[in-house]
Amino acid sequence: MPKAKTTKGGSGKKNKTSRKSAFESLASHVDAAHVEADLSSSQCIVWRQGEFRKRVREAVADWAQESSASILPSNTLGELAKGTPWNVGQQGSLVQTVNEHDVFAPPFPETGMRAPSQLVPASTTVAQWEKIVWRFQDPETPCFPFTD
Repeated sequence: MPKAKTTKGGSGKKNKTSRKSAFESLASHVDAAHVEADLSSSQCIVWRQGEFRKRVREAVADWAQESSASILPSNTLGELAKGTPWNVGQQGSLVQTVNEHDVFAPPFPETGMRAPSQLVPASTTVAQWEKIVWRFQDPETPCFPFTD
Protein backbone atom coordinates (compact mmCIF):
# COMPACT_ATOMS: atom_id res chain seq x y z
CA MET A 1 0.00 0.00 0.00
CA PRO A 2 1.48 3.44 -0.93
CA LYS A 3 2.32 5.87 1.84
CA ALA A 4 0.06 8.89 2.30
CA LYS A 5 1.60 12.20 1.28
CA THR A 6 2.24 14.51 4.22
CA THR A 7 1.90 18.26 4.02
CA LYS A 8 3.26 19.28 7.41
CA GLY A 9 6.12 18.29 9.66
CA GLY A 10 8.67 15.57 9.12
CA SER A 11 12.29 16.00 8.29
CA GLY A 12 12.55 14.44 4.82
CA LYS A 13 13.70 16.37 1.78
CA LYS A 14 10.20 16.28 0.26
CA ASN A 15 8.94 18.59 3.00
CA LYS A 16 11.60 21.22 2.25
CA THR A 17 10.02 22.14 -1.09
CA SER A 18 9.48 25.88 -1.39
CA ARG A 19 5.92 27.16 -1.38
CA LYS A 20 6.33 28.50 -4.90
CA SER A 21 7.52 25.21 -6.32
CA ALA A 22 4.77 23.43 -4.39
CA PHE A 23 2.20 25.63 -6.17
CA GLU A 24 3.87 25.03 -9.53
CA SER A 25 4.08 21.28 -8.94
CA LEU A 26 0.47 21.11 -7.87
CA ALA A 27 -0.67 23.27 -10.77
CA SER A 28 1.10 21.05 -13.27
CA HIS A 29 -0.87 17.98 -12.13
CA VAL A 30 -4.38 19.29 -11.53
CA ASP A 31 -6.62 22.04 -12.76
CA ALA A 32 -6.68 25.52 -11.17
CA ALA A 33 -9.88 24.87 -9.18
CA HIS A 34 -8.18 22.04 -7.30
CA VAL A 35 -5.09 24.16 -6.61
CA GLU A 36 -7.30 26.89 -5.15
CA ALA A 37 -9.10 24.39 -2.95
CA ASP A 38 -5.81 23.05 -1.59
CA LEU A 39 -4.41 26.37 -0.33
CA SER A 40 -4.39 26.72 3.44
CA SER A 41 -4.70 30.06 5.19
CA SER A 42 -0.96 30.07 5.93
CA GLN A 43 -0.13 29.31 2.27
CA CYS A 44 -2.41 32.18 1.23
CA ILE A 45 -0.60 34.56 3.56
CA VAL A 46 2.84 33.46 2.34
CA TRP A 47 1.72 33.84 -1.29
CA ARG A 48 0.16 37.29 -0.63
CA GLN A 49 3.25 38.60 1.16
CA GLY A 50 5.63 37.09 -1.38
CA GLU A 51 4.72 36.50 -5.00
CA PHE A 52 1.60 38.70 -5.06
CA ARG A 53 3.41 41.68 -3.49
CA LYS A 54 6.32 41.25 -5.92
CA ARG A 55 3.99 41.16 -8.93
CA VAL A 56 2.10 44.28 -7.82
CA ARG A 57 5.38 46.18 -7.39
CA GLU A 58 6.54 45.00 -10.82
CA ALA A 59 3.26 46.23 -12.31
CA VAL A 60 3.65 49.61 -10.60
CA ALA A 61 7.23 49.83 -11.88
CA ASP A 62 6.10 49.03 -15.42
CA TRP A 63 3.34 51.65 -15.23
CA ALA A 64 5.75 54.24 -13.76
CA GLN A 65 8.45 53.37 -16.32
CA GLU A 66 10.91 52.68 -13.50
CA SER A 67 12.96 49.66 -12.52
CA SER A 68 11.21 47.44 -9.99
CA ALA A 69 14.24 47.81 -7.70
CA SER A 70 13.54 51.54 -7.43
CA ILE A 71 9.91 51.10 -6.33
CA LEU A 72 9.59 51.39 -2.56
CA PRO A 73 6.52 50.73 -0.41
CA SER A 74 6.64 54.40 0.61
CA ASN A 75 6.59 55.83 -2.94
CA THR A 76 3.32 57.60 -3.70
CA LEU A 77 1.32 57.14 -6.87
CA GLY A 78 1.42 60.90 -7.39
CA GLU A 79 5.22 60.99 -7.43
CA LEU A 80 5.36 57.97 -9.77
CA ALA A 81 2.78 59.29 -12.27
CA LYS A 82 4.42 60.36 -15.53
CA GLY A 83 3.32 63.03 -17.96
CA THR A 84 0.39 64.47 -16.01
CA PRO A 85 -0.53 64.79 -12.35
CA TRP A 86 -2.25 61.76 -10.79
CA ASN A 87 -5.79 61.55 -12.17
CA VAL A 88 -8.56 59.11 -13.17
CA GLY A 89 -6.77 58.29 -16.43
CA GLN A 90 -3.53 57.51 -14.60
CA GLN A 91 -5.41 55.27 -12.17
CA GLY A 92 -7.17 53.47 -15.03
CA SER A 93 -3.83 52.92 -16.73
CA LEU A 94 -2.36 51.53 -13.50
CA VAL A 95 -5.31 49.14 -13.06
CA GLN A 96 -4.85 47.97 -16.65
CA THR A 97 -1.13 47.40 -16.07
CA VAL A 98 -1.86 45.45 -12.88
CA ASN A 99 -4.22 43.21 -14.85
CA GLU A 100 -1.73 42.78 -17.70
CA HIS A 101 0.78 41.54 -15.11
CA ASP A 102 -1.66 38.84 -13.91
CA VAL A 103 -0.79 39.61 -10.30
CA PHE A 104 -3.15 36.90 -8.99
CA ALA A 105 -1.73 34.10 -11.19
CA PRO A 106 -0.64 31.56 -10.24
CA PRO A 107 -2.56 30.24 -8.45
CA PHE A 108 -5.62 32.30 -9.51
CA PRO A 109 -5.37 32.91 -13.26
CA GLU A 110 -9.03 33.91 -13.63
CA THR A 111 -8.84 36.74 -11.08
CA GLY A 112 -8.05 40.33 -11.94
CA MET A 113 -8.43 43.74 -10.39
CA ARG A 114 -11.73 45.57 -10.62
CA ALA A 115 -11.20 49.33 -10.96
CA PRO A 116 -12.07 51.41 -7.88
CA SER A 117 -15.17 53.55 -8.44
CA GLN A 118 -13.42 56.64 -7.10
CA LEU A 119 -10.00 58.12 -7.62
CA VAL A 120 -7.59 57.15 -4.85
CA PRO A 121 -5.52 60.10 -3.56
CA ALA A 122 -2.17 60.95 -5.16
CA SER A 123 -0.69 60.40 -1.69
CA THR A 124 -1.57 56.68 -1.84
CA THR A 125 1.64 54.72 -1.29
CA VAL A 126 2.67 51.62 -3.21
CA ALA A 127 2.05 49.58 -0.03
CA GLN A 128 -1.48 51.02 0.21
CA TRP A 129 -2.04 50.39 -3.52
CA GLU A 130 -1.16 46.72 -2.99
CA LYS A 131 -3.94 46.51 -0.39
CA ILE A 132 -6.34 48.24 -2.78
CA VAL A 133 -5.48 45.73 -5.52
CA TRP A 134 -6.16 42.95 -3.02
CA ARG A 135 -9.52 44.38 -1.94
CA PHE A 136 -10.66 44.86 -5.54
CA GLN A 137 -9.91 41.31 -6.73
CA ASP A 138 -12.58 39.99 -9.08
CA PRO A 139 -13.70 37.32 -8.67
CA GLU A 140 -12.60 36.95 -5.08
CA THR A 141 -10.04 34.21 -4.51
CA PRO A 142 -10.31 31.64 -1.72
CA CYS A 143 -7.39 33.53 -0.11
CA PHE A 144 -9.36 36.77 0.20
CA PRO A 145 -10.61 36.19 3.77
CA PHE A 146 -7.22 35.11 5.13
CA THR A 147 -5.27 38.31 4.58
CA ASP A 148 -5.65 42.02 5.13
